[in-house]
Formats: sequence, C-alpha cells, structure tokens
Amino acid sequence: MIEINLEALGDILGLIAKIIGALGTIGGVFVAIFKYGKKVMTSLKDVMNKLDSMDDEMKAQRLSILRLVVYNEHLPLSERIIAGKEYIEKEGNGDVKKYIQEELLPFDTTERKE
Repeated sequence: MIEINLEALGDILGLIAKIIGALGTIGGVFVAIFKYGKKVMTSLKDVMNKLDSMDDEMKAQRLSILRLVVYNEHLPLSERIIAGKEYIEKEGNGDVKKYIQEELLPFDTTERKE
C-alpha cells in the first residue's frame, strides 16, 4: 500500500495555488499594460494627425504670404521675384504662377549669364 504524507501534499497544493495566483496577477498586469499601451498609441496617432494637419495649414499659409508679397507693388522687385520663385517651388500654380512667369521673372537678373 502507498503511503501518502498529507502534510507534504497540503504544502504542494498550497504552492500550486500560490503559483496559479501569481500567474493570474502577472496576466492581469499584462492586460493592464496592453490596454494602457493601446491608449498611448491612440494618443500618439491623434498627435501625429494634428501635426500633419498643422503642417498642411502652415504650407497653405506660406503660399498665401508669398502671394501677398508677389502682388505687393510697394515692395522691391527683387523681393517679389524671390517670393515668386519660392511660390513656384512650393508648387503654387494658377493665375499667380502665370503672373510670376509673365510679369516678374522677365526682370530676374540672377539667372542671366553675360
């Protein structure tokens, strides 16, 4: 007949219960970290979207400023030409680009070789 030491069996079962409890706690910590990480990632995506939006706004504002400089007859022609070139480089187009090419760039002496 096999002899069972009940005290040792109780110790083993207590140890197994502690291990299972610890694994549950560890699992809970991982779940909490995952949820927090997901919130952080969502926040980072929101920040990146806002930065992209701000970048687009800044580009649009820069083109608007360049348009104002190009058409401002009170500014020196050289300033207006520089602004016009930048406007075209920044992919500005339409009537402003046409005005720059027809009315300002013919007076640009920086491109001419003599």
